[in-house]
Amino acid sequence: MKKLSVIVPVYKVEAYIIKCVESIINQTYKNLEIILVDDGSPDNCGKICDEYADLDSRIKVIHKKNGGLSDARNHGIKIATGDYITFVDSDDYIESDMYQVLMELSQQNDADISACNMAYVYEKDSKVKRDDSHQLRQLTPIEAYDIMIDYYGKLRMGVWNKIYRRELFNDIWFPKGQLYEDLAVMYKVIFRANKIMYLAESKYYYLQRGDAITSQPYSVREHDRYQFMNEMSAFIREHAPEIYVDAVSYKHINGFLSIANRMIISSTYDIDFIKRIQKDIRSEKQWLLEGKLPYNRKMQILLLGYNFSVYKCLYKIIKPLFK
Repeated sequence: MKKLSVIVPVYKVEAYIIKCVESIINQTYKNLEIILVDDGSPDNCGKICDEYADLDSRIKVIHKKNGGLSDARNHGIKIATGDYITFVDSDDYIESDMYQVLMELSQQNDADISACNMAYVYEKDSKVKRDDSHQLRQLTPIEAYDIMIDYYGKLRMGVWNKIYRRELFNDIWFPKGQLYEDLAVMYKVIFRANKIMYLAESKYYYLQRGDAITSQPYSVREHDRYQFMNEMSAFIREHAPEIYVDAVSYKHINGFLSIANRMIISSTYDIDFIKRIQKDIRSEKQWLLEGKLPYNRKMQILLLGYNFSVYKCLYKIIKPLFK
């Protein structure tokens, strides 16, 4: 039975860490190496991790100075000894058979990556939103990544709903000190794979917290997203030009548009940054128009690209039209 290393960065999640760890140690797949990386958490997380290590010999705990999510994941990768590796964010939790299903898919199909769908769990009202078709697909790297960047795609960009052959991460590290780290590494890892299995069934539960990165107001850290989006699309243009149109659409809808909207919502305007985004939108207009985005989304992006002042004034009025 192949070993799976589960890497869990831990920081200020005292209210969530127990549910997370319990969902991992109670997996039906037992050959696990569970690496809990205490990233200098100021609460009782480090103590909780140590208590679990005393109870379960599969658990290893790293206590380190705070360096951020990427740094914590990198520390876990360095000591992982499994044939496969995977990641869980410490405020999330997983279905009891997630790793059983994914490890069987990988080994039975000689796949380098196996992935499942994910469900959104809303902390405010405890609602769970899932979208399962239970469809099983065998994909090439290009096919898998095209689904990930497709507006209607169900295979998400995050690293946590997948397992990977350990060697796929050789010499690939999460960017320390930067946000949107999954964007920076997923395309590199995906395009190293030969075969990918994807089960469209929700096995990973992704908690939507009020203080999550994705719910924060605009800050200069959005420059990280801009950087990684551009690096990703440049890589796709060189190595998989057949899906470059989709990469441009993904960059504009999940990158440029989201950044501008966050500025408007938080009334924080970085005009020089907006000008850079507008220049990119105008230069890639042809690719944007050829993409599979809905017509109203394309018009929304073009309005942003040509007149931010008008876009800003109209945003709250026309926002319902773009849902």
